[in-house]
Amino acid sequence: MDFASLMSAQIAKGKPASKSKTLEQAKPSKYIKRADVEAQRQAEYAAEQKAIEDARLARLEKKRKFEEDETEKNRAREEKRKRLAEESRRLREEEEEKEERIRRKRLGLPELPPKEKALESGDATAAPENDTPDEELVQKLREMKEPTRLFGETHTGRLRRYRKLAGLDATGKPKAVMYPGPIPTALQPVPEADMKVPATVPKDPDARSFLRRQLASYFTLVLSEWQVSLSLRDEAVKTSSSGKAAYSAMVQARDSMVPLYRKLERGEVEEGILGPIVEIVRACQERRYVDANDAYLRLSIGKAAWPIGVTMVGIHERSAREKLHANDTDAAHIMSDEITRKFLQSIKRCLSFSQTRWPPTTPLQLMGAFGTLRRDNALYGATDDPAAIAQQMWAGNTNVIRTEQIQQSAYQQHLDQGTEPPALSPDTVRYWSDFNRVFYHPKSIVQLQEYELNSALMPFEKWATGEDLFDSLDKEHDLLDRDLRPFLEECDQLQAIQMITSADDAWGGFAAKYLERMRDELGKTSAWVWGLEEGGRKPRDKQILQIANVAQSIYQISSQASMYIPLTTLPDVLPSYINLNGSSRWHTSALQLLAIESITLPTRLRSNHQGRSSFADIETLLSNDGNRRVAQLNMSIKDPAELEEEVDGHTTQHDSRMNGFTNGNHSHDDSDAKDLDIDMQPKTANLTGIRGNESRRTHVFSQLQSLRGKWKSSIEIEDANLASRDRFGHGPRIECHQSSLLFPVIDSFPQVFASGNIVQKLAVQATLSTTTSVAKRIRSVERIARSIIGIDEREALCDGLVGICEEYEDGWESGSESDDDS
Repeated sequence: MDFASLMSAQIAKGKPASKSKTLEQAKPSKYIKRADVEAQRQAEYAAEQKAIEDARLARLEKKRKFEEDETEKNRAREEKRKRLAEESRRLREEEEEKEERIRRKRLGLPELPPKEKALESGDATAAPENDTPDEELVQKLREMKEPTRLFGETHTGRLRRYRKLAGLDATGKPKAVMYPGPIPTALQPVPEADMKVPATVPKDPDARSFLRRQLASYFTLVLSEWQVSLSLRDEAVKTSSSGKAAYSAMVQARDSMVPLYRKLERGEVEEGILGPIVEIVRACQERRYVDANDAYLRLSIGKAAWPIGVTMVGIHERSAREKLHANDTDAAHIMSDEITRKFLQSIKRCLSFSQTRWPPTTPLQLMGAFGTLRRDNALYGATDDPAAIAQQMWAGNTNVIRTEQIQQSAYQQHLDQGTEPPALSPDTVRYWSDFNRVFYHPKSIVQLQEYELNSALMPFEKWATGEDLFDSLDKEHDLLDRDLRPFLEECDQLQAIQMITSADDAWGGFAAKYLERMRDELGKTSAWVWGLEEGGRKPRDKQILQIANVAQSIYQISSQASMYIPLTTLPDVLPSYINLNGSSRWHTSALQLLAIESITLPTRLRSNHQGRSSFADIETLLSNDGNRRVAQLNMSIKDPAELEEEVDGHTTQHDSRMNGFTNGNHSHDDSDAKDLDIDMQPKTANLTGIRGNESRRTHVFSQLQSLRGKWKSSIEIEDANLASRDRFGHGPRIECHQSSLLFPVIDSFPQVFASGNIVQKLAVQATLSTTTSVAKRIRSVERIARSIIGIDEREALCDGLVGICEEYEDGWESGSESDDDS
């Protein structure tokens, strides 16, 4: 067989049998029509598609049957689960009911009422009382122009909806009228003339009903007077810790007495409680408060020789309460039932208020802390008159008692009248509010009522006192939510939070706790703390206390703050052109304000200003990636006219009266600090007698310069900075911001210049630097703190201060200057 025959045989095998058969059947005809071939092809295609569709329908039917079977199985499982859960719930309720019956029997309480059985149809909802036919219910709803049926609503739900709209109770009867008061009640109040209760509980049902009305009316009167007396207090007293505690006690007493009102409405007050309550109320109405208190004690702790139910706590408290009235079956439930115990304690609180409600409330506040400053002002409006409020809330006679207010100074009086104020002097300035020109928001004025200003009995001096005060206040209410958060929510672009606080007294501890609490809420926000320290000569014991406080402030605050800048109230060395009265806080605060306002000027410039900088940028410059957070502030002041003459005449000599700024090369020595003649860094007295290395040079790591006026051009300072760096790029990192905005001197700013000339504007140069002198000062504080701090706090505190100093080591020079090893 040749190759052609083999190929023909293989091709014939590969062809479909149906086509082969068709061709064989059509073989008798010599020729085949094309239409017949196409018809045959279409018939075969239709048969093939029908077979595919039949197979798809068969699969769908099989899937549907499988899903129905699964649904039926799931339904059976769900019914079984519900049946088991219902059975478990029923067994658990029976067990709890059995235990409750045993407990009530042991305590002598009445038996539990029998539970209503469910409907025979299996509905868990009991049939409503006084049922209404559905047709009548639909007609009534149509008359009220309400929907007759809601989706998924049963007849019981429809009936409840109708009764709620019609003002009916669960039995279909009209609801009782609720009389308003601190506790709304269905008991009709009686006139005050008929409010005196009888000596004993009457037996007549009508008299007992009237007695319940008398008791409810009396407690409503006491609670109303209590609420009114609290509302008439001064706003400062309301916001204090003691004022909030008094209001919380009133609210708690009012809420705890609600079950007593409900029992009086239903007439379900037990005989063992109703009699003593009547005795207490009658004694209060007759102003026999000692007898009323004795009656309460007999009711609460019985006649036990040793009231173990009151003294025992914890797991023994309940058993002790059960033993209190072991021989008194009528009062056996008094101390074991929490609801009854709470409203009995509320009656005791009403008794205490009834005894002391008429004397006037004396607020405890920082007398003279704000001077003449008040919460209400012309910008935010004045508060209502307490006498007018009292007249609106109480129809009787009122007697408003006010404390003597501090009289305004002549300066403040002229400001309120809109006239030219007189010149201020240290003799006429008593408080900082005497020269204040700002309208404060009422919420920004917060008084701490626990301590009095300059008190000799309770001085606010120790650092731990501030911590304890913050903890006690923060437990009662969130200080950040009350004082800080309302103002933070009004900030669109918050740069930083600046905190100015005393660092050498208890305010340092308060500020450290406040900053720690703020860090929990605002972890990434820049926080700058300006720590004020009192300068000048002081007694040795006061110096020791202040240094201990300063050590705690530096250690605690610098670890939480982005930048900590200590400021002295009185520099040790002042230039000759400054005439500062060290005993006047008006003078010393002016110098601090001048320094703080000038060094932070770049952060307040507009975004398009060339000399603008943010707090975060300054932190990056000074802190060296967050390691150096304590900086020192120096400044110098000049008359703008004299400074301009020096710049125009290219003079570099210093004026003996107004020492200016001369900028040379920035070597590793702190030459700039020498040219700036006002050093705001506090000085620490050497109380240990140990001499440090005084010959060591002062090295500048980083420095921010803020120039107000024509001190030096920024180009010359930049060239000097470049000239000071060596070829390895070492040297101080200095950034300069110059502005033509001079410091405005308003009429409330003290004239502290020796020349006597009235200056309207000042040219100020201020620098904020991280230098080795910061470490030198911290080491001196650490040496003194090591000898005066207690042993339990000494190690952590001193090690923390030494760790701060190590960040300011110059090059490879290291080693502690203190005799730690000794």
